[in-house]
Amino acid sequence: MRRKILSLVSDYEVNNNNILIIRLQISRLEQQQQQLVTIEGIENSAARALAVKLVNVGLTMLQLLLLLVATVASALAPFVGSRIRLLTSILIGLGAFVAHRKWPQAQEAILQFWTELLDRL
Repeated sequence: MRRKILSLVSDYEVNNNNILIIRLQISRLEQQQQQLVTIEGIENSAARALAVKLVNVGLTMLQLLLLLVATVASALAPFVGSRIRLLTSILIGLGAFVAHRKWPQAQEAILQFWTELLDRL
């Protein structure tokens, strides 16, 4: 029980560290955006406004990408907490993939098995 609690606490700490790292990266990107806005190289106000909008769109896309990565990492954390969990998750995933790819053959084999079984009775 204690191991399980320690494992959950360590998973929680890892997730919090990942979130803090992502927030730090977002903060750095926002600082870079502010630096780009203050650049005086663009003299035309329309071009400057367009550049600022493009930077904002780019930062928004990066923020969404980082959020997606953080969400996926948080969702996968329980499945890769130990070597046994990782191995089990991989085997179940591969089994599901093979079953999906071979579903028509598997369905036919199951049907044939049941008909033979019922014929014997």
